[in-house]
Amino acid sequence: MDTTNPSNFWEPRSDPSATDPNTAFPLEGRDILSIPQAELILAAETAPTIHALDRNRVSRITRGLVIKSHTYTLPSEVNAMELVAEKTSIRVPKVHRSFFVQSYGLFQSLGYIVMDYIDGLSLDKCWETLPQSTRDDIIHQVADMIAQLQSVQLPTPGPLGGGPSQGKWFTPYGAGPFTGPLDLEKYFNERLQIAKNFSRVSKSIPPFNLETSIFVLTHLDIAPRNLVLDSDGKVWLIDWANSGAYPPMLEIATLVADQEKCKSFYETLLQKVRRDEDAIEQFMSGNSVKDVAALHHIDRIETWATTRSNPPPIDPD
Repeated sequence: MDTTNPSNFWEPRSDPSATDPNTAFPLEGRDILSIPQAELILAAETAPTIHALDRNRVSRITRGLVIKSHTYTLPSEVNAMELVAEKTSIRVPKVHRSFFVQSYGLFQSLGYIVMDYIDGLSLDKCWETLPQSTRDDIIHQVADMIAQLQSVQLPTPGPLGGGPSQGKWFTPYGAGPFTGPLDLEKYFNERLQIAKNFSRVSKSIPPFNLETSIFVLTHLDIAPRNLVLDSDGKVWLIDWANSGAYPPMLEIATLVADQEKCKSFYETLLQKVRRDEDAIEQFMSGNSVKDVAALHHIDRIETWATTRSNPPPIDPD
């Protein structure tokens, strides 16, 4: 791919050598826990990339490990992956190490996560060619993942451990951090009211009431590109950047919102999960005005970024 072509700027790139078993990966044979941060940062920038888009990179540093780096990678992503591994049987990459250094950008940090490399094919690359029996089994596995996630209830909404919420339901810069259920309720109701004011949705849709809502562990980006099918037919769920504790139907609304991208996958999956159509309609109704009030949330995020305990620029190793 021509990475100098402006039309390709927003297309993810990958290096074929990243999946070649004959590649000499830069940190092969090293003790990952004893490698200085500076060397890991260099490897993240120079090792063969499995995925690269802007400053979002996943680089393969050994046969069994990758390192993810991004200015929007936060401790909450690690917290979610570790909680999933502890509370469910969902297959997720094991996190071996994570750290964060000062950087530019809204969050004022650059996050790094060292985790297992999952050898397999993402469903966006193989779904259309799979036999129906394999597709059916995958849908069963993914529906079970969602059921397991929704069995993990959490006391407060938002990313695990705090921080701004990310993903399609929030502004392009994120939103929050939310102080509790009523703060999250206010955010969704503001968007819903604006959508009503602009006649984008029916005025009969009731406002959100999250004061008594339960909050469950959610991924919020269950998509074919984030589902990896291994050689044993097992499905792994990757990329937990948008995860957090939210109302159960927000996960399902995310599937509904994305279903045009791969109808045969989403429509079948949606038949296998519990749905509350009224709650889904509420979330969908406000989604067309997510850019509104972005400046207010930029201010909140900047305040959070400057007042939290900022990581050092680099370790002294």
